[in-house]
Amino acid sequence: MFKTIRKYILAWGWAMLAMQASIVSAAPGSNWLWIDNGKLRNGDVTINDIPTVILNVTNFVLSLVGTVAMIMIIYGAVRMGYGSVADDKEAGKKIISAGIVGFVISVSGWLIINFIIDNL
Repeated sequence: MFKTIRKYILAWGWAMLAMQASIVSAAPGSNWLWIDNGKLRNGDVTINDIPTVILNVTNFVLSLVGTVAMIMIIYGAVRMGYGSVADDKEAGKKIISAGIVGFVISVSGWLIINFIIDNL
């Protein structure tokens, strides 16, 4: 039973990750690392482009981490719900708490990075 549920949750998670990657890569007028295509071709990349690259890369990575954390919370809730049948609610509680900690860390990292980049 858990294997079937795990398959569905993992398939949903992979679909969400693929959607995020396709949304980010389809940004108009952008190229590798979100630097304007014309700037890269002409060699006009400056030191001012570094904060933009850092911000976009961290936003992408932290969105992936947040997605994984939400998948863990959902999986833990399902495991805790079916844990009453298998007498294994503690495993679900541990998974949920690990997912919440991961989500809080990713949101905190996002806030710190955005605060630093905005004040440069």
